[in-house]
Amino acid sequence: MGERDPSAEKLLASDRLKRRADFERVQSRGRKVHSARFLFLVLARDDGGASARLGLTVTRKVANAVGRNRIKRVLREVFRKNRAFFPLGCDVVVIAKDRAPGLGYEDTRAEVESSCAALLRAGSSSPDQTRGLRNQEKRGPVRGSRKKTEEAG
Repeated sequence: MGERDPSAEKLLASDRLKRRADFERVQSRGRKVHSARFLFLVLARDDGGASARLGLTVTRKVANAVGRNRIKRVLREVFRKNRAFFPLGCDVVVIAKDRAPGLGYEDTRAEVESSCAALLRAGSSSPDQTRGLRNQEKRGPVRGSRKKTEEAG
């Protein structure tokens, strides 16, 4: 009857970001996607892994311990059941905003689904190239980059 393979929906240890270095790498080099209640940071993996990996950040400013754990549990469930919303071969860090507490599974799923197109776009672009170009345009030329002969003439 079209039943799903239960093993395909498991959330394995390899599907999650755990090391601080991985979180910092995604947070410093990843592309940002904002929604009303979450901030998604997406970065293509260096190792070329096939599946997406999920990292969750919920600070004490958002909710108490029970609320933070519920937010993380619901986000993990949305990730586990809806892998198509997340770009393949990317690390995704989800940071909960202060409006996240109290969301149930369906509300969270709808929020992630509404950000799906932007997440997939962010995962397919190269953040190092676009970010570097944008930052250089803002800063202008590097100081001391002109040759002294040009300045004298």
